[in-house]
Amino acid sequence: FFSLCWWVPPCKPGESLVSHVPWTPATMHRGFVMTESNPMDEILPFLFVGAQLAASDVNYLQENDVSCVLNVSDVDYGNCYPTHFLSTHVPMCDYGECSLTKNLPQCFEFINSARSSNVRVLVHCQVGVNRSASVAIAYVMKHLNCTLRQSCKVVKDHRSIVYPVDNYLQQLIDYEKALRGETTCSLKDMQDIFRAGCPNMFNTPGFKNFKQPCLGGESDDEGDGELGSDNSLPSFGRNSQPSF
Repeated sequence: FFSLCWWVPPCKPGESLVSHVPWTPATMHRGFVMTESNPMDEILPFLFVGAQLAASDVNYLQENDVSCVLNVSDVDYGNCYPTHFLSTHVPMCDYGECSLTKNLPQCFEFINSARSSNVRVLVHCQVGVNRSASVAIAYVMKHLNCTLRQSCKVVKDHRSIVYPVDNYLQQLIDYEKALRGETTCSLKDMQDIFRAGCPNMFNTPGFKNFKQPCLGGESDDEGDGELGSDNSLPSFGRNSQPSF
């Protein structure tokens, strides 16, 4: 499904793993080669989305004032954090077969607990593209009262490589319908939103012939990246209260 390969030389005592590793991996995700300069990105003042690499580096987390870690990958990495850190594991499968809506309440409770305590939380999966992004999009949609289009814009604008698999995209569409009584995106709209602005993903050798069942094949129209006129976004205060 993807391969993420780099060689990590030994760290010196007290050295940050993230600063030590040249963070330029090529990530094969559904046939797309992606590169990213940051192992995690700030989506909201209290919410980061990122990769396992960021979650595994306590020094890097402390440098960014992150003391809560939500792991939504299917691997339990255990608790390797200092006593003042909080961490939890809500396993989600990478292909999107599990129910997103069944996992969201536990994820939201953890995020809101960090938010109400005025601390920052990292939501991570393996590479910070699919599962953690899906949780972040759903969180913005529910607790900041945004449409699905707005929520996707917030997350993608801050972490350009996010691209949930089709199963999670459809669940996000269904989730918006449950929350708002209407949908603002079709599956095709969602694919176009996440494809926009990612030239590395669509100009790679062999992409033309690549077909992935979960993606449903290459679209004839990659879209122009327009998110529509529904782009007015609320202010995101770290201390603002979530809306239920």
